[in-house]
Amino acid sequence: MRIRRSCVTLMTVVGTLLAAGSRLDAQERAPGEAELTQMAGAIPDNFTLEVEVKLPVALLLPGQGSTTRLMRVTIGNDTTASVWTASQLPDPKYYPLGTAGYQAIDYDAEGNLIVSMWSEGATVCDGVRHEEYSESHGFRVGPAHAVKGRVSGSFLRRYAPSFSNTEGMSMLRAIRRALGRPPSEDFIDLEEANVMTDGTHRLRVVGQSSPYSGSGVWHLFTDPTKGHLVRSGRFGPGGGTPRIQFRTQGSRQFGDIIIAERGEYLEGPQHIDVRMISLSPGVDTELIEEARRVIARAQSRQVQVFDYREDPSQPTVYLVETGHLDKK
Repeated sequence: MRIRRSCVTLMTVVGTLLAAGSRLDAQERAPGEAELTQMAGAIPDNFTLEVEVKLPVALLLPGQGSTTRLMRVTIGNDTTASVWTASQLPDPKYYPLGTAGYQAIDYDAEGNLIVSMWSEGATVCDGVRHEEYSESHGFRVGPAHAVKGRVSGSFLRRYAPSFSNTEGMSMLRAIRRALGRPPSEDFIDLEEANVMTDGTHRLRVVGQSSPYSGSGVWHLFTDPTKGHLVRSGRFGPGGGTPRIQFRTQGSRQFGDIIIAERGEYLEGPQHIDVRMISLSPGVDTELIEEARRVIARAQSRQVQVFDYREDPSQPTVYLVETGHLDKK
């Protein structure tokens, strides 16, 4: 299966996973084809999604608590757009150097811990521009959790429209998996399909975790009574320690669409819980415009830009003063 590498196709429906050279025998092939056909029609090409996402407030600093983001996403017409806001941020906590997960780079010259928390963000990828905006609140925290200083900052990341290995797009992939409907770009070749004693179907699929990652193996369990909603999955080297694990709970039906009610997703230090709020077919043009306005609002104040368009591995970083963003 040819893997398409665009920000829009990352969020397309789960497509047919069978490819020439699949190693299924005749008896195993039928249940695999049946469930994959159902999965292919599980979510329309154009859709709008609203979810709650609970995640660590400071991903790389353990023990700082969690926050919940209300996130709205719309996909279609060559555009991916999302807007999110975080609930009240927890109070930052001080941990001395040497605490597991804390390194010298996390402290200032006076020994205060630097903690950054994200409060809002937006993404727009429309074939012309791919921009991801986020608002950060930074804290200098001393012993006894005393906050000695704080600062807010606006950050804008710019990418080539075809580049999808970004924080915003990675979050959208995680949400899709946590709700039992992974993106089709996860999969390359179906190797094995079996019916379990409890009626679920077990799949072994060669695939990837992002369009720019190395290949590995997905192990999936699907529910044939729910349109082959994925109930659990893990990804990693064949036989090695999984890099990704997820599990779904419950189900909700929106018209002909069945999706998990909630799910848990783990990838490295990232541990998120997702709760479905609503899903509808069709593109929300008002949400696209809202995302554009949120990003444009960065022009009304100082914003730090990370421009990855020329080199995805080494951004050009510059500070933009009020009203001059589009001159770059």
